Amino acid sequence: MPKHRNLKFEKIARLYLDMRGFKILEQNWSQGKNKIDVIAEKSQELHFINLKSLDLDQHLDISENKAIENAIEAYILENKYNGKINTATLIIDPKTFVVVSFIS
Repeated sequence: MPKHRNLKFEKIARLYLDMRGFKILEQNWSQGKNKIDVIAEKSQELHFINLKSLDLDQHLDISENKAIENAIEAYILENKYNGKINTATLIIDPKTFVVVSFIS
């Protein structure tokens, strides 16, 4: 995905999540090859959010899913977090830059 589109997606995600009461703690958090797009907090729960484009050629494959799981585990260990967690995917239409879906 082109860098300028990534920046727009991140801005849209921030606005969308802010408007829904999420407090963004981290964006583009990574450890090694493992990356999480957004880490946010709401209602005393951590939300690990993956940003996706509605493009038909983009999908979450098993290796990417494992990398996200590894990143979540690393974040939890690094921050000594022991509360509730949730994973979600925020899907954005690349043509209109509108959030199409938030799957939690």
